Amino acid sequence: MDVATDWSKAKTLLNLSRTSKAWRAEALRRLFSALGLQLRLHDIDLSLVSGIDKTYPDRSRKADRIVRKVAVILSQDYTRYLSHLMVSVGDLDSNIPRIYRASSVKYIISEILTRANALESYEFTCSPHAGSTNDVLLGHDFSQLKILTVHIQRGSQSNRPYRSGTIDLRPFLGRHPSLTHLGVHDFDAWDPSSYSRQRHQRTLPNLRYFAGDLLTARLLNIAKQDSLLTVALSWEVPESGDPSLFSWDKIRGSFSNVHTLNIHTKSPILDRQLLLDIARCFPNLVVLDGLRLSGSMIVSLVGELNTLHSVLPQLRDLVMSSSKNPLIQDPSHVDDLKKAMRHLPEIFPALEVCSQYSGCGIESCKVTLSYAEDGTASKFEVSYLGMKPVPQNLVPKTRLAMLHDFARESLGLLTGS
Repeated sequence: MDVATDWSKAKTLLNLSRTSKAWRAEALRRLFSALGLQLRLHDIDLSLVSGIDKTYPDRSRKADRIVRKVAVILSQDYTRYLSHLMVSVGDLDSNIPRIYRASSVKYIISEILTRANALESYEFTCSPHAGSTNDVLLGHDFSQLKILTVHIQRGSQSNRPYRSGTIDLRPFLGRHPSLTHLGVHDFDAWDPSSYSRQRHQRTLPNLRYFAGDLLTARLLNIAKQDSLLTVALSWEVPESGDPSLFSWDKIRGSFSNVHTLNIHTKSPILDRQLLLDIARCFPNLVVLDGLRLSGSMIVSLVGELNTLHSVLPQLRDLVMSSSKNPLIQDPSHVDDLKKAMRHLPEIFPALEVCSQYSGCGIESCKVTLSYAEDGTASKFEVSYLGMKPVPQNLVPKTRLAMLHDFARESLGLLTGS
């Protein structure tokens, strides 16, 4: 029974778990293997989660009601069926509502983590200033854990990040060799001193995907994971900084087994130096996604082939982003881009397709050029991706709205409120 994609079946399981003793254990197991629990105490919220990154919250903000629901979930031992858990508490010693003691909340969180034996996906937000809270979040083991996402929030003073405290993730990673996906989002990762410099051996033999900034990956020794195939880069850019000037020079060695690189930030401009930096760090890329490209940049790169040599010789798929101005409204720009894109195989000899996105919303479009084996352009397409707005009175109830309703009802039924 696919609970994650068929919510009518999920609702049936929920009802069975309440009415049939014979079905209760299996119904709860199947239900919570597709649902997860999200506990956010810094803004007093409790949610059910469908899969990963899809949250349908119960918007009650009353702290006492949230704590009562968590107490029921614990008393009924629902957490032992959880496969997804997200905890966001910040620094409990300073952020927890005054009516609750931080020690009590830490105990609740610790109890949830202790009983979540089936956990496969774990996401939490932590602060380097909250040592005792971090001990709770990182002090448990999950034998089936596959996905770990960590958000490190260092706080701010006058909108400027300040640096103090450290968070050592390595012991936790060392106890979870089954991890296949790791995300570490540190909003102050420009400072190498944020992490311990102590070396450690390879600990994640099954890691296939890493999301975070490149310096964090290096400091965590991720580059030496032979199984790593995909890297998604994101970083915070200082107000006076340029994403293109990210400290690639600090990254020594290479992610030689990575074949897919996604860049999630203000798209850096693809120029000669950036291309050389990427090729040094990721020499065997097959897919490169997230850079900015223009016809003039391509022409400039072609003119520097004698210094580029065979950069990224295995690159087959190039996905670019451009300005918010839709190319589809500027035919001359499209023609110039088309002419320039024909030269890309001179830079990337194995290139099969190059796609460029532009515009946003209903004006977004995609320009795609495919290449034959000999490098000649074989197919050029301009696709209009936008959709005309539909009058609200004609829009049926969305799946998101239905899932939101189900999540709210589920929390009420499970906790008796």
